[in-house]
Amino acid sequence: MHTPSHPSLPSLALKLLAAAGAAAVLTGCQAFDNWGSNSGRGDEPEVRTVQITPSNIGREPAVGAGAPTGVDSVSRGQMLERQGLYQQALAEFEKAIANNPRLTTAYMGAGDIYRRQGDYVKAEQRYGQAARLEPFNFDAQYLHGLTLQLLDRLSEAVVAYLKALQIQPEDLNANLNLATAYLQLGEPRQALPYAEKAVRIDGRNAPARTNLGAIYSALGRHEDAVVEYQQAAELTPLTGPLLLNLADSLGKTGRYEEMVNTLQQLIRTEPTANAYERLGSGLF
Repeated sequence: MHTPSHPSLPSLALKLLAAAGAAAVLTGCQAFDNWGSNSGRGDEPEVRTVQITPSNIGREPAVGAGAPTGVDSVSRGQMLERQGLYQQALAEFEKAIANNPRLTTAYMGAGDIYRRQGDYVKAEQRYGQAARLEPFNFDAQYLHGLTLQLLDRLSEAVVAYLKALQIQPEDLNANLNLATAYLQLGEPRQALPYAEKAVRIDGRNAPARTNLGAIYSALGRHEDAVVEYQQAAELTPLTGPLLLNLADSLGKTGRYEEMVNTLQQLIRTEPTANAYERLGSGLF
C-alpha cells in the first residue's frame, strides 16, 4: 500500500503583504520541496502570514485478474514514483488515463507529480478530472482546491474546499486553507469560523494560530490577534513576519512599549525598512 508521509511544512505559499492600513491578503506562492514521497510544492503595514498546506493522501488501485484496464500502468507508476523516477511514473499514469479515462487513481497519480514539479495548471486539470469522476473522494476535492488556490483561482478553490469539508469536516488543512482562501479574497468574516475550527482541531498548530491572528487583525480584533500571535510564537521559531504582525497588533491596542520591544528584537536579526518604520511609529 502506497501511503505517503503526512506533510509537515513551515509554509507553502507564504507571501506576506498589504499596503499601509489595508486588510490582510496573500498574493503569491512560495514553493517547498519537503512534502515527502507523494509531494508537491508547492508588504507592508499589516503583514499577514497565511498558510497553505497539503493533506495526507494514500491511494492504491486493485491489481490482478479482472482489474480494470490501466490498473497495471498505475501500479507501475506508483512503483516508479516511490523510486524517485518521476518522469517515467508520469508516463505510466498518463498511459493509464489514455487507456481508461475513468481511472481516478491515474488522474491522482499524474496530479501528484505535476504538483511536485510545480506545474499547477496540469495538476489542477488532473485533480479536477478526478474530483468530477468521484465527487465524494476527499483527496481529489482537497487537492483540486489546493492547486486552484496556488493558481490564485480563489473562488473556485473555496468551492472545492467546501466540497472536501462536506466529506471530512474535521480535516485540519482543509479548514485552514479554506480560511486562507477567504482571507485572500478579502472576506475575513467568512474565513473566521474555519480558522477558529482549525485551532480547535489542533491548538498546537502554529500556522493555524498565526492564520487566526491574521483574521482577527483584519477584523480589527487586535487584542485577540495578539493572543494568537503570542501562542504561535510559543510553538514555532520566531520569524520576521510573525514578530511584525505581533508588533502591529500591539500598537493597535496601545501597548507601545511591548510593540517597541518586539520590533527591537526583530531588528537585531532582520533590520528591514518595515521594521524600522514601525519602530519609529512606536517610539513616537
